[in-house]
Amino acid sequence: MAVAATDVFRQHSECFDEEAFRLFVDDHEDPFGFGRLQYVKDVSDSKKLNGLTYPHIIISASGMAEGGESSIIFGTT
Repeated sequence: MAVAATDVFRQHSECFDEEAFRLFVDDHEDPFGFGRLQYVKDVSDSKKLNGLTYPHIIISASGMAEGGESSIIFGTT
């Protein structure tokens, strides 16, 4: 659900504040996707996060890091 909500924000740049609009829209950047950012949408990919052996950061929806699937991972692919 967090990935779907992010997609809604991505589609409505008219809702960005002036600074976000300038930084991302005027410069043709995606504020929700950069570098090695990877969105995890299904349980099988989420479970693979447990086996990562390189440094990474997981950004998860509220409560999901407490035993549920994680939502987003930074890292090398």
